Amino acid sequence: MLEILPAYEQGLMDIDGFSHLYVLWVFDRAAGSSLIATPPLDNRPHGVFATRSPQRPNPIGLTVVALMRREGTKLFVRGIDMLDGTPILDIKPYLSSVPDAELRRGWLTAIDGGAPPVR
Repeated sequence: MLEILPAYEQGLMDIDGFSHLYVLWVFDRAAGSSLIATPPLDNRPHGVFATRSPQRPNPIGLTVVALMRREGTKLFVRGIDMLDGTPILDIKPYLSSVPDAELRRGWLTAIDGGAPPVR
């Protein structure tokens, strides 16, 4: 669940019409940064910009979540990958203009068989 400060509740008007949201947030508990990361799904190192590692030169996180429902300032979502209490910078409706057939998943293709992202 994402809990938005009451001062921003008006900004949530009409958000419940979208199935998915971008959530932009801060890796506020990440220690340091590295340009090479070994993700949990793979045992090989990759450039940090080809991963979702929290050890980034700029500690900004981006997640796409499914919006299940809204209750006041609470957004009930599925697919969140941030820790409880993480500062949220912004929320935007998810709109993709890239057809699934044109998406490439880089090194993840070898891990998951190239399955398209879940929408």
